[in-house]
Amino acid sequence: PEGNPGSVFDSGRLTRDRPDTQPADAYAYDPREVKGRDVLMEDRSDRYLVDPLDAHWEDVLVYHSDPLESALTIAGVMKFVGNIALDVPDTDIAAEVQAVLPDGKTLVLGVDAIRARFRNGPDPDFAEPGEIEPYVFDGFYLTARRLPAGTRLRLVVFPLDSHQYLRNYNTGGELGRAPIDEARTANVSLQVGGEQASYLELPVAED
Repeated sequence: PEGNPGSVFDSGRLTRDRPDTQPADAYAYDPREVKGRDVLMEDRSDRYLVDPLDAHWEDVLVYHSDPLESALTIAGVMKFVGNIALDVPDTDIAAEVQAVLPDGKTLVLGVDAIRARFRNGPDPDFAEPGEIEPYVFDGFYLTARRLPAGTRLRLVVFPLDSHQYLRNYNTGGELGRAPIDEARTANVSLQVGGEQASYLELPVAED
């Protein structure tokens, strides 16, 4: 990814080549502000078809590819490696891969999330403030979709702020027991250029 994203209309770019060194992209997440990022379904006959304009975009990182010149088949498990630095010991980060179809509709290809304290396994390992580390999002499960020419790929990186999950107050304290007045705002930085550029891997199938 590269660019200065901040909304679906003012996004960064997904490029095949590694971008040159550039400042990290960042967002701030305050767990005391309840927004609820549950996906809003446009058509209940296809639970993966959504309207992106119904989502909360003001504190997320958004990246778009150029339109596909020809049809592309994705078959397998996607992986996103985000080289990320925090200024808090713990927070929850989600990544979503979408396909923006030529007619403007959006298809969700996969969603994954990481709780920072468990980024390296089941034993808690709190983040060192300011240290850049790889966060490997490889829980998208199996994806099998043929995307027509003209489709744009979209990567969205955002704080996991959902009513379906236990809220993380970003303190490193015991989850579910710390009072909300101890909550901390997490500033999350994503490296987008140079040797530490974050990247998305897609399992492309030959026709």
